Amino acid sequence: MFHPTEPLLLGLSSGLACLTSCGTILLPWMSAEQRSLRASAGVLSVFMGGRLLGYMAFALPAWAFGWLLARNAALESWVFGIVHLALAVALAAYALPFLWPKKETAHGSCRMPLALSVQRRFKAWTPLILGVLTGLNLCPPFIAAVLRVASGTTWIQALAFFLLFFLGTTPWLFPFIATGALRKIPGLPYIARFVMLLLALYYAYLGSLTLLGRIFHGS
Repeated sequence: MFHPTEPLLLGLSSGLACLTSCGTILLPWMSAEQRSLRASAGVLSVFMGGRLLGYMAFALPAWAFGWLLARNAALESWVFGIVHLALAVALAAYALPFLWPKKETAHGSCRMPLALSVQRRFKAWTPLILGVLTGLNLCPPFIAAVLRVASGTTWIQALAFFLLFFLGTTPWLFPFIATGALRKIPGLPYIARFVMLLLALYYAYLGSLTLLGRIFHGS
C-alpha cells in the first residue's frame, strides 16, 4: 500500500528528468508547425494522453514483472534499445516528408507522392505515438515507479500509482504550449524539423548501440 502523495511527489520531483527526456523531443516537434496557442494546447493534450496510455499500459506488466526488469540489466537494455529505435522512426517519419525535395509539375511544385503518403498517414497519429514512446522511456523516476509497484502492491494499486505519477509529471509539460507563440519566426519550422532528424539519428544510434551490445555480449 502507498500514500497518494508518494507517486504525486515522485512525478513532480522528476521535472528535470522529464524536461531532459521529453523536452528535447517536444520543443522541435511543437515548433515544426505554425499553430495557435489553442492548437498547441490541443496537440499537447493528445501527447499527454499518449503518455498516460503508455504509463497505464505498463502498469500491470510493471506490477507483475517490474522486479525482473529492475534487477535484470539485459531485459532493461532490450526495452531501452527498442523504445529508442521506435522513437527514432517516429521522429524521422514526421520530419522527413516536410523536408523532401519538391518536384516541379505543370501545376507548380509539389512534394513526392511517397512523402505525401507518409505525411498524411503518420501526421495525425504523431502526438499519440510520441506520447506513448516518451512515456515508456526508462528514465530514473520511471524505474523508481516500477520498483515501487513491484514491491507489494495489488494490480489496482499499480494502476493508481502510475496514474498519480503521470499527474505529478504533467505540470512540467504545460510551458510547451507557449511554442505556439514562436510560429511567426521565419524558417523556424524547417529548423525544428532538421533538429528532429538529428534527434532521430541520435536515438537510432543509442538504440542500435544498446541492442548490439546485448547481442554480442549475450542476452
